[in-house]
Parts: sequence; C-alpha cells; structure tokens
Amino acid sequence: MSINQESSFSIPVDVVFRDIDVMGNVNNADYFTYMENARTDMFCKRPRPR
Repeated sequence: MSINQESSFSIPVDVVFRDIDVMGNVNNADYFTYMENARTDMFCKRPRPR
C-alpha cells in the first residue's frame, strides 16, 4: 500500500516519563492520546472550505 503524500499528516511527539513503563515501553493507551492530538492538529491546520 502506498501513502498519498497529500493526505498524510504528522506532528512531533514528546514522550514524557509518565508514558513509559518499567521496561522502557510506551503504554499502549498513550498511543491513542498521540493520535488524538495529531487528529486535532490536522483539523485545526487544514484549509477551511469556502
């Protein structure tokens, strides 16, 4: 599957200490928080229809 560059979106994510468990892995629930933040940024930055 190829990724359409026009429809892809990414943001930098800072992984903080509370996101990591004893083994150094990011908690699965935090990935959804990262995606939620990216989705919000995507909708805020996209051009509005006229």
